[in-house]
Amino acid sequence: MTSTVDYPMIETAPDGSSRFGRASFELAPGDIPVDVPPYSATVDLQPQRMVFSEFPAGFTMDWHPAPRTQFIIMLDGVMEVTTSDGITRKFRSGDVLLVTDTAGQGHRTAASEGRACVFASIAVTSPLTTPTEES
Repeated sequence: MTSTVDYPMIETAPDGSSRFGRASFELAPGDIPVDVPPYSATVDLQPQRMVFSEFPAGFTMDWHPAPRTQFIIMLDGVMEVTTSDGITRKFRSGDVLLVTDTAGQGHRTAASEGRACVFASIAVTSPLTTPTEES
């Protein structure tokens, strides 16, 4: 049996609109050093760069595609994201989102619930995902 780790993602639909989906990463035995119990890990996702950002309370960004394929890891506050199919989701401290909608209409982003949000953006060259549409 294969284990996976799943995260929400934003992707570009064939018509150029954006939508939420799920990304699955297969886990395999990790590169186990001596005297470390066995564990599982994904393949190397080849990170290119990492940036910490803070959106101040009340911040909104209108429709935009992502500048690159990247993971967003929420550190503090609440980020609200709306895809062009009209679905809005909130991401809180500890949540991970894979953003792949680098073309088309993109999505809207806002700092939510009256406070700033802090997050890390980690750009990857090849996320090696198996996208699955959410219902």
